[in-house]
Amino acid sequence: NTNMSFIIFLLYLIATFIRPQEWVPFFFGKPLILILSIATLVFLIFERISKKEERLIKVPQNFLMLGLFFAVIMSHVAHTYFAGMIDSIKLFYVNVVLFFIILNVINTERKFKIALWFTVILITLMAIQGIYQFNHGFGWAGQAMHKEGEISRINWMGIFNDPNDLALTF
Repeated sequence: NTNMSFIIFLLYLIATFIRPQEWVPFFFGKPLILILSIATLVFLIFERISKKEERLIKVPQNFLMLGLFFAVIMSHVAHTYFAGMIDSIKLFYVNVVLFFIILNVINTERKFKIALWFTVILITLMAIQGIYQFNHGFGWAGQAMHKEGEISRINWMGIFNDPNDLALTF
């Protein structure tokens, strides 16, 4: 029972890890992650409406996530830093929406295993890219090695441009 929301979510994972929107000419500059997350959400809503017996997942963590979002907002209100509050809302709501998408899209053990192995494969591709970059001095996307004095470290695109973030992902 694979739904369209799950398939689009897998495409979202590709956009997040492989990041074609940052180096493949056809996708360059397109807000691929945003488009795929909205598409996943839209398909998820339509799938749940069409199956009246299947509602959104209700777990205690829902309230914890909403509480965390509220705490992020209130931490700025307490200091009357309203510009920071607006910035935090803009940055953190993405995490809240993604939490609910993942919770409701990966709703079976089979989908969990598929998503987990799919992520492992994507990260393995990133590691192979790192080996290529280390041996050639540049990566598949043409990015140079990250230099810190005499030390050169591999990196990737976007959120993985920092070698430390890439290492944490591995």
